[in-house]
Amino acid sequence: MKSKLLQVSWHEKQPIWSIDTSPCTGRLLTTGSDGIGRLWSLTIQHTLEYNLQWIADLKGHDGTVNVGRFNPKGNIFRNERGDVHDWIATGSDGGNIVLWEKVTEEESPVGNHKMETEETLERWRIQQVLRKHLQDVLDLQWSCCGRYLVSGSVDNKVIIWDMTHLNATRVMEGHHHFVQGIAVDPLGEYFASQSADRSLRIYQRTKNKSGSFYFPCKKSISKIENNDEKDVFLSQLSKGYLFLDDSHRCMFRRMDWSPDGSFLICPAAQSDIAMEGKDESGNNQQYAAVLFARGHWEAPVFQLLGYDKPAMVVKACPLVFDRTSRTENEMIQLPYNVIFAVATLDTVFLYDIYEPFPIGYVKGMHWQPITDLCWSKDGNYLLVCSIDGYVSVIYFESCELGTVVDISSLIAMHPTTQLVKTENNNEEQLSEITNTRYITQWVIPKPKRIKTK
Repeated sequence: MKSKLLQVSWHEKQPIWSIDTSPCTGRLLTTGSDGIGRLWSLTIQHTLEYNLQWIADLKGHDGTVNVGRFNPKGNIFRNERGDVHDWIATGSDGGNIVLWEKVTEEESPVGNHKMETEETLERWRIQQVLRKHLQDVLDLQWSCCGRYLVSGSVDNKVIIWDMTHLNATRVMEGHHHFVQGIAVDPLGEYFASQSADRSLRIYQRTKNKSGSFYFPCKKSISKIENNDEKDVFLSQLSKGYLFLDDSHRCMFRRMDWSPDGSFLICPAAQSDIAMEGKDESGNNQQYAAVLFARGHWEAPVFQLLGYDKPAMVVKACPLVFDRTSRTENEMIQLPYNVIFAVATLDTVFLYDIYEPFPIGYVKGMHWQPITDLCWSKDGNYLLVCSIDGYVSVIYFESCELGTVVDISSLIAMHPTTQLVKTENNNEEQLSEITNTRYITQWVIPKPKRIKTK
């Protein structure tokens, strides 16, 4: 594992607020305080030599662009010809969400769409502006099927957008403070929102009597419910709130699911478990990240502790690997390994799902707080962006994280454990993969919770 700062003027040295990689083309998207989203082509060698090519600017916002995300399926829902291109959503100050589409060679600049007039490799135009949020959009995520977009805003609302009709289908008003993070289940059953009101809300896809779907809030988590007095871990957690309040420097609370949907990892957590020493403020509060098992929302299965600054971003590697860890963990029964990264204000920690301690970390890459993370399509490197206006890379040697495993091949190997909850809450075998390349959850009846030191 090695790291390098890519000394490029990404957004005229202004803060970069998000970074994302296209699952379709592998291209890179950055958004910044200059009010622009920028598309790049990036290749990195094992020697950390890199080739970066600017593709196009996405100009159409009037203020800072806080987040930009690629649709995982491209523009398949809006393209009748069958040739799939990238499809992008960006959210900015003021509450606007802009959908961007590529202008093909056959098309000519028509209508009132804003288009690039300078020389670029590609031309992009505004397809639609989604107006429903009243204030700044801080985070957004696409559904795994690419049909829905979920956004969170400073107006305390979460909105689900239907890309078939390009309108808002649901507005969730349960939060009482800024919504700073959104995470959508790769299996399409749940999505989650995390807010500065110290709560995590879990929404579940539900079918009503008329046959249409809606997303009621299944669980709102702020404090741990301790119904087992013998559970020492839960008794320690239940003394206070699980997540940090708005007095800490948490600009975002960008959580993420494991690529198979088995776990939800959330940043901006805290622990009241006393440390041996005290932090810079003179108290014994610990910053943390927490990991919830799918379908078990009463308490996290364990906490990741030891941070000296708040954790703000979590990003799981899109690939899974063979099990190389020697640690026997009865809590996790996956036949493969999941790698994920947690970023605090100045450090990136890397975790193996079977290890409560980081397998590595990189500190001091940036002069200002880290704002976002993204993995490459092949899992060979992790990109980190920051308020200082730069992007850095953490590169992994071949097989350093393990041998990549094809999840679909594990279906035949473990047919008895391949379970999924249906709409009737019954458990049955899943015979095929639909709408996602990830397999189903691995059921953990009563997870044993462990804590790190």
